[in-house]
Amino acid sequence: MRLAAERFVIRPGGIVGWMYRVLAVVLIGCGRIGFDVGGPAGDGSTASIIGRLPCDTAVTIDTGNDLPQDGLSFVSEPAALWLLVSEHVACDVHPIERYAVEVAPTAIALRDTGAIAQTTHAHTVTVNPASGGYVMAYVELYDGSTHTAKLGPGIVATGTHSFPLSGGAPPLARAGGGGLALIGLQSGVLVVVGIDDEGVATGTTTTLAPPGEGPDQPTMIATSSGLAAVWTSTMTGRCRIDLLRADLSIAAGPVDMAVGQCTSPQIAWVESARRIVVVTQDASVGGVYAAVWDDSLSPVVALNRVSPRAMSPQIIADTNKTWVAWADSATLAFGHARLDLDGTVTTAPPVGQIDTAVPHYHVLQVVDGYPIAMWLDVAQNRSLTAMRFCSTN
Repeated sequence: MRLAAERFVIRPGGIVGWMYRVLAVVLIGCGRIGFDVGGPAGDGSTASIIGRLPCDTAVTIDTGNDLPQDGLSFVSEPAALWLLVSEHVACDVHPIERYAVEVAPTAIALRDTGAIAQTTHAHTVTVNPASGGYVMAYVELYDGSTHTAKLGPGIVATGTHSFPLSGGAPPLARAGGGGLALIGLQSGVLVVVGIDDEGVATGTTTTLAPPGEGPDQPTMIATSSGLAAVWTSTMTGRCRIDLLRADLSIAAGPVDMAVGQCTSPQIAWVESARRIVVVTQDASVGGVYAAVWDDSLSPVVALNRVSPRAMSPQIIADTNKTWVAWADSATLAFGHARLDLDGTVTTAPPVGQIDTAVPHYHVLQVVDGYPIAMWLDVAQNRSLTAMRFCSTN
């Protein structure tokens, strides 16, 4: 069993997040839109289930008419694979639904097994392994808070807790060699808050940026000895990166990624090379850009353009490289590329069409060792669509 809490979606802040807030009700309304899925039983091996996805091929895994609300997260147990979805049922009713991922003739399919939590507007659902199961965290846009819940066997939620933190995208990661932590804004201050394996605050809090810097859109990823965090500074327009130790103290940084207007930054840690890779949309000129640092935040690869007309980037690490995905800013097609650690970009042909009302329903995640992309495809009857990255041929 492996669950890599590498990357999850989806950005509630910035231009795209603003589009969501304005357009979600206007264009989507409050009717029931949900999954209508099924499929044969799986074979009990989660690796064999997700491995059924063909290489570099988009596969629809349900029958359409979907409306996930910024929350798609695979969770792997020894004999079951699940997909958690924050699903739009009605205005201000977004339960986190649990779907069994099962073997199907086309590759995999989803089967609804019910809600595990009731929320108003849960976004950026994140799950991380913990003692006795998992800890789930999500941002509640309704009141600008972050919530945690313990997930036991069968992905049953218990013991929920609330934190006055907003904006984490996603908010949860486990420090290498340490414990779980949340990132977010508390009265305008960017902080990292330690939590235990029940999702309860430990009392450790580290400040990364004061309100005067205008921090926004923070997220973080585990490194071998702590955490790497990235956020947008609205004061300078730059992305800023910090390294934290396992005890959540600051080890290095912040350093800047010199883009004109950092928007929706994402971060990856490549363990084999001990490299930090950040991707971001530059809203001042358009396109997605990347840069690479070593494990002390010394620059390795300067700013490098990944795609000239792209937005809402996502990134995951894969052995000795990374994968980057985005929405094409002109066609809203799903685009992706292999990004090597020397800055080389190998782009694949675009596929499908990401939701036109809220064009950021795509996630990247390492699931049972496989780099997986998932998005809501308008061109396929609003079906959830998955792809396993293998090459760019």
